[in-house]
Amino acid sequence: MSKFEGKIKISRITPEQAEKELRESISEYEAPAKHLKIRSGKHTHIAVNNVVGVGLAAGFIEPLEATGITFTTHVVRELATALNTTGNILNDKLRSYINQSFDEITNEILAFVWAHYKFSTRNDTEFWKAVQEQKVEDLPESAKIIIEKLLTEHPFEYRLKYHSMFSVPQWFSMLHAGGALDQIKTELTPAEEKYGKYFCNTQNERVKLAMNLLENHYTHLKGMYNANSI
Repeated sequence: MSKFEGKIKISRITPEQAEKELRESISEYEAPAKHLKIRSGKHTHIAVNNVVGVGLAAGFIEPLEATGITFTTHVVRELATALNTTGNILNDKLRSYINQSFDEITNEILAFVWAHYKFSTRNDTEFWKAVQEQKVEDLPESAKIIIEKLLTEHPFEYRLKYHSMFSVPQWFSMLHAGGALDQIKTELTPAEEKYGKYFCNTQNERVKLAMNLLENHYTHLKGMYNANSI
């Protein structure tokens, strides 16, 4: 499996440091810890001869967007659609199409995940400081093009490909939340803006009601852990 092309460097901590940080955050010092090794990257070609890599056999980015199921469904759908047009013959043209399609979707997800970190307002650790120093120019070419267009053009004028993973509103919400699109002026009418505030207030009230009705997630999991440890 090849790594994603580009010059992005990640600031890392040791497994021991990660375990120490986790234990201190949940006050757990006795239970054994299992360190999972995640290999990020993708095969240069997922369709070779009469074999097509699907899901994690094709590639993996990282857990933030939980893309394993998406990678699986995307490749299966593209393969099925392509085979229907070729009479179930896996020819060079079809393989090239599958490889290019997967390359595009993985680079889009890479750009989306990277933007979560890059445009975060956090800078309280060496990791977050290193992320802030990264540049769009360091991304793989196709991922860089997506970010550059979204930052320089009006996001809602950006046209995604039909198999795109994320909608323009999703891109806008994520980038705007990090302050990357503060230059975008609202084009809403007063009535539309009023309704938008009403909608947000309604959703906030629903969240408050749910929080009061349901047990805190951390408390619930802690109770489960204690019950199972008896």
